[in-house]
Amino acid sequence: MDFTQENIYSLDYGVVIKLATFSRKEGEYNFFFDKDGEFALSDSFLSKGIISIKLMNDEL
Repeated sequence: MDFTQENIYSLDYGVVIKLATFSRKEGEYNFFFDKDGEFALSDSFLSKGIISIKLMNDEL
């Protein structure tokens, strides 16, 4: 999935849904930040479909 810098995304882990802002991509890692700080999700992890990601900017 291609992410756009500064856009807000909903990350649905199945049990927890959190909003996070995409900050940058470094190699295969996609960096986001939320109220708890920065975290990264790799392309290989995202390709497994374990979490559902939805662009939220149009809905806020």
